[in-house]
This record gives sequence, structure tokens and C-alpha cells, in this order.
Amino acid sequence: YTAEVYRAGIDNVPRGQWEAAKACNLNGRHTWTHIILPQAIPPMIPALANYFIAMFKETPLLSAITVLELMNQAKSVANTYYRYIEPM
Repeated sequence: YTAEVYRAGIDNVPRGQWEAAKACNLNGRHTWTHIILPQAIPPMIPALANYFIAMFKETPLLSAITVLELMNQAKSVANTYYRYIEPM
């Protein structure tokens, strides 16, 4: 989903900026580093911050499922079906 944030930030840069960079004979790297990214990054920051906040809010939920519990479930499945590789 973060790719959509990056796409929206880049689409936020007016088409005239791309054309001006081409008119100034800037190569691709200079166009991106000096023209496009400085204008695209500020609108991206709030959306990316929301993603990171959501990620940190979901971390305790995921830590409730411990590795020990997962391995015990895998062992139970392995003992029941005699398949030891698939559950791991």
C-alpha cells in the first residue's frame, strides 16, 4: 500500500516541472533528485506517518502469538498427520 502513497506524491508534481527539467536538459537522475523528489516528498510524509503508526499499533497484537505457540501447533499437526516438514 505504500507504493500508492509514493505514486500519489509523484503525481502531485505538476507536469510542467517535468517539462521544465527536460527543457533545461537535465538527465533523469538530476531531474528526480533536484526537481521531482523535493516536491513529492512533503505530501507523502503524513500518509507514510499514518502507515508507520498503524504498524506500531498492530505490533502488540502480533507479539501475542509467540513462537512457542506456533511450534506447539506445528508439533501437534506433525504428530497427527505424520508430516513433519510442512507445518514448520
